[in-house]
Amino acid sequence: TKYSVFKNLEMPWESWETLITTSKAHGMDVFCDVFGLESAEKMMALEPTGFKIHASDVPNTPLLEYVGAGGMPVFLSSGGVNWVEVAEALDTLRAAGAPLVVLINGIQRYPTDLNDSDLLRLTALAERFDVPIGYADHVDGDAPAAGWLPYMAVAAGARLIEKHITLDRSMKGTDYYSSLNPDEFSRFVESAREAERALG
Repeated sequence: TKYSVFKNLEMPWESWETLITTSKAHGMDVFCDVFGLESAEKMMALEPTGFKIHASDVPNTPLLEYVGAGGMPVFLSSGGVNWVEVAEALDTLRAAGAPLVVLINGIQRYPTDLNDSDLLRLTALAERFDVPIGYADHVDGDAPAAGWLPYMAVAAGARLIEKHITLDRSMKGTDYYSSLNPDEFSRFVESAREAERALG
């Protein structure tokens, strides 16, 4: 039932080329969230900063091997993935040549219930696998928790926060649930930096 939604969101390849090359020209790091070998091969040709692998592709060994062999950092989503799958994926990426893997924990729902945040898992992942940890925050953008949950993740050891952004939440686009408007996003980044400084 979601096929038509995603089909309408699909951008032509030329638009991806423009988006990525323009972002890089403005000094931005570009991590490509790829689903399958075809998209990974196309994005690899544009020489991004690195790749992100969705939790549903953690068992996709050919994709992990290909991305790892690119010699770029990899963000590996670990929400909903068991410990054995995480360990095997890390081994595959490292053996293929990935210089850095960051585990990003978080469950994506529309929106994600606060009870599914599982911030203590961040510390457990860092201790068990000795890798940098990130947190994917998908709580309701209107909920009070949107104002403090990411900073708790920073305190729990997150070195990276995934936060969605949209031009106007009131338009209620496909991904507005957990997204922030640009002005909200700007304040979010400032507060995240303050949380880092507060930790010392």
